Amino acid sequence: MDDFSPEPPEPASAKAKLLAFLRSYGTAILSVLLFVVALGALHHGLADVHLKDVMAEIEAQPASRLFWAVALTFGSYFLLSLYDYIGLFYIHRRLPYPDVALAAFIGYAFSNSTGQALLVGVPIRFRLYAAYGVSAFDVGKLLVYSAAMIWVGFVAAAGLVFAIVPLALPPSLPLPFTTTQPLGLLFIGLTLVFSGLSIFARKPVVWRRFKFEMPRPLLAFPQMIAAGADWVLAGTVLYLLVPESTGLEWWIFIAAFLLAQMVAQASQVPGGLGIFESTILVLTGPSNPAALIGALVLYRLIYYVMPLVLGVALLLAREIAERREKISSLARAFNRHLPEMAPPAFAIGGLVAGIVLVFSVALPTHPERLDLLRELMPLPLVELSHLVATLAGVGLLLLAPAVDRRLEGAWRWTGILLAVGSAASLVKGLDYEEAILLGLLLIALLPARRHFERRSPLLHEPFSPAWMVTVVIIFASAIWLGFFAHKHIPYSADLWWSFTFEGEASRGLRAAVGALVLIFCFTLVHLRGSSPPSGERESEPVE
Repeated sequence: MDDFSPEPPEPASAKAKLLAFLRSYGTAILSVLLFVVALGALHHGLADVHLKDVMAEIEAQPASRLFWAVALTFGSYFLLSLYDYIGLFYIHRRLPYPDVALAAFIGYAFSNSTGQALLVGVPIRFRLYAAYGVSAFDVGKLLVYSAAMIWVGFVAAAGLVFAIVPLALPPSLPLPFTTTQPLGLLFIGLTLVFSGLSIFARKPVVWRRFKFEMPRPLLAFPQMIAAGADWVLAGTVLYLLVPESTGLEWWIFIAAFLLAQMVAQASQVPGGLGIFESTILVLTGPSNPAALIGALVLYRLIYYVMPLVLGVALLLAREIAERREKISSLARAFNRHLPEMAPPAFAIGGLVAGIVLVFSVALPTHPERLDLLRELMPLPLVELSHLVATLAGVGLLLLAPAVDRRLEGAWRWTGILLAVGSAASLVKGLDYEEAILLGLLLIALLPARRHFERRSPLLHEPFSPAWMVTVVIIFASAIWLGFFAHKHIPYSADLWWSFTFEGEASRGLRAAVGALVLIFCFTLVHLRGSSPPSGERESEPVE
């Protein structure tokens, strides 16, 4: 009898394996390399700046400037909501503006703050608009149109700014021109082409396999203006936080802001972290770099973190409001209805908690708390708590994607790490603010157990290159911050074996090595367990 069994596939060649690897991880590796280069530029630009100088500049910020920065931030997010509101006319749908504003604010707050629009912001906006009766196809058209018009507005605004107020480019940038004026003229030309297509094109514009129906001028021009104004307003928020001692003029600064945003977006680094800051520093060459870095830190907090916190609160409040007729008590609200939209929110919460822990270990403890710690805690416990807090923070970062996928194991381990991290925060430096933050997240997480219904092994879940980049960048930022905060301490091999209450640089080094070992082991085990055995069910509901 002939054997009709299929022949085993030929093993892939080394070249094919290399190409497959580069297709999967090439962009991620490039993003990490660009981020490392940006950290090097920051380190060089801040060679004479100390952490205490930056903190002094932050504390010296006038309350009036902070108020106007917050006010303009809400103005910018109002313009962001107009993207979606005008976009609904493009897809021939109508929704009340308050509903659009809520969905747009929450979606943009998540995507802007995490730098993961496709993984976080877009799914949330899909869910919110679907609740208003908009079909998935129409939501997809709306999101594509809004994203396109954001960049149409950017090109229009940057074209005018670059052409009218040419920004001198430093020789270190590998560009074929010395000012932004040629780039501005190019952008103005692209804007005129888009405007002409909007006025005269009667058929969809086809590019390769993509087809785009041009919006009519009554839609295109208002949205272009709103998008351009939004970019300028976002830059003005940062400019308000920059003290006059830096000697920067508004128009020049806006030009630098727009170019830095373009570079940051092109780098594919989540949130443009490090890339944006280093580009601003190189382009402006401020006379007081500590003041500019302090302004950039405040800008990240006001423009990104504050809307994210408010977005999470609005998302949860909306879930309660939708079910107010079913809720008879606060306990039932938490136990049954509140967590239904929990996994994405808790994934972001875990990410934030992980960032707080790893950055906290890198920063020095307040002197008064350190003196009190010396009286209350034994040194070995303080040393151990720094390592434990770092490992808990890295663990939360690694678990966040699994939390978003509703894995029961991710829920359990996230709860454990939040509890451990909260306790370690108190022991390592009496950081009660961190302990309260992690404790509140743990209290909110515990009733959400029933909404994490998947029993797939954690190590069988895909770990996307984008998330790997996010974890590496966060951890690399914490290491750089530790070196920046302790730059006054000369490095020597003795630091590794120094155990004193004042030896925070030593504790930071040991904690960084422990975290690197954890990431390395997780990666190895994950790669070995990423393909579940044949015939094994990938996911089982929790009984």
